[in-house]
Amino acid sequence: MQTYYIIIIVVIIIIIIIIIITIIIIVVVVVVVIIIILLVCFCFVFCFFQTPCSSLPCQNGAKCVPNYSEDKYQCDCLPGYTGRHCETGLYMCISYFEFGKNVILYF
Repeated sequence: MQTYYIIIIVVIIIIIIIIIITIIIIVVVVVVVIIIILLVCFCFVFCFFQTPCSSLPCQNGAKCVPNYSEDKYQCDCLPGYTGRHCETGLYMCISYFEFGKNVILYF
């Protein structure tokens, strides 16, 4: 009779272990599926919806204005910058005459 109870307890423990392993496998599969879905969505958005400004070509805080019809862009530079990508800083130069010398100020 005691042997019968031990066998039942062992079978119950084995069933509990199988249930736990099954739950772990299901959780792992769900996490992997979610990761795959996120990667597919990320690629879909960033691979198929490229704009002329996707590469962030404008520098120094400039705004990129896309021209979709020609697949080009234009950078609207902040004051003090110039160039196709606003990469060149402009220096305002003031020249004035002081006490017989020519003085140039840069700022």
